[in-house]
Amino acid sequence: MDRNQKRRRRAVLIGALFVATLTTGWLCRPEPTLIDISRAVGPFNREKQTWGWLSDEELIAVTTDTEPDNLLGAVSDEIHWQGHAELWNVNTGKRTPLSGLTALLNRERISPTGLPFDFKLSPNRTFLLWDNCKTLDQWPCPAAAHMDGTHYREWNSDTRGDGFFVDDQHWVEHDVSTPSSVHILDLEDKRRDRKYPVTSPQAKVTLALHAVQHPHFVNVDFLDDQRSVVIATYRTEDWAAFARSDGDAPDKAIPLSKGALKLPSGARMLRGKESPDQRMILYHIHSAYTNPVQALLHLLHLEYSKPPLETESLWVSEADGQGFHEIGHVVVPFVPSDVPSNTEHNELTRIEWLPGGKQVAFVYHDTLYVVPAK
Repeated sequence: MDRNQKRRRRAVLIGALFVATLTTGWLCRPEPTLIDISRAVGPFNREKQTWGWLSDEELIAVTTDTEPDNLLGAVSDEIHWQGHAELWNVNTGKRTPLSGLTALLNRERISPTGLPFDFKLSPNRTFLLWDNCKTLDQWPCPAAAHMDGTHYREWNSDTRGDGFFVDDQHWVEHDVSTPSSVHILDLEDKRRDRKYPVTSPQAKVTLALHAVQHPHFVNVDFLDDQRSVVIATYRTEDWAAFARSDGDAPDKAIPLSKGALKLPSGARMLRGKESPDQRMILYHIHSAYTNPVQALLHLLHLEYSKPPLETESLWVSEADGQGFHEIGHVVVPFVPSDVPSNTEHNELTRIEWLPGGKQVAFVYHDTLYVVPAK
């Protein structure tokens, strides 16, 4: 090949790269990030604060004021956890101190080793239920009270099971251990608590009532390579068999439907979560994207190297996997492939559905955000 041919080939190559760069720059122009389309609720310190959504507009936030051990070296028996509770309206920005609940939570032996957590509100907003932090391993120590701190009670929880409100006064714990049982707690009067074998008429009626209110549930899982998502829908009546089986027991639950969803190229699943009404699924996904021009330069063996663009994104779909689409994403620091996945630091944390199932909340850089799911 003579010198002129080499020059012409180089000119064609440069021209092709120039066109590819312009085209890629257009196709991959910056899009609004997840933060751009989200609404900031306020700053949150994950080490010193917990919170729970009471509705799509309100959340209860509990903040640590004094740690169990102070700088003087006092042990937690002498200086227990102290903090304060507030009711936040995310639409107006108003924060209302909950003085009665604060006084209750600060009582000695309520939550001596740390922040109370996992707040739930009864259907008509009469009782607030949560877990007290009484052990360093955060073993659940459930409690309930009115929002003003009155009508307080606590109890020992069964270790293998699920809990739900059947009405504004009764909390039910379905223990799936052998023998299985149903514990019905009367939050107004513990003397009326009852515990029944799961085969008893009382337990069957209670579980049937719950199944009428919530006829099915969705389980989201992913394959070992995290590239495909498995979605299965079950009858609520089969929840205990599903919880016991782990997929291997002879009485394992049979799904009403089951399907797989393949993730986009370069994406892997970090977490999936069904909405409160079991109609939608939220996905937390990590993706690595290589610019086509960079790939072409690498293909031509040119000395050009740049790590791929990495993002964390939130996606949603219907409960059967249909309508799978991205809500939004944020760019995250590049993590080399030889770094073990268990050391990976996720930028998006505390990702959860709001009670209405139409919005999603998450924490990014110590700020709590809310974004529409559609």
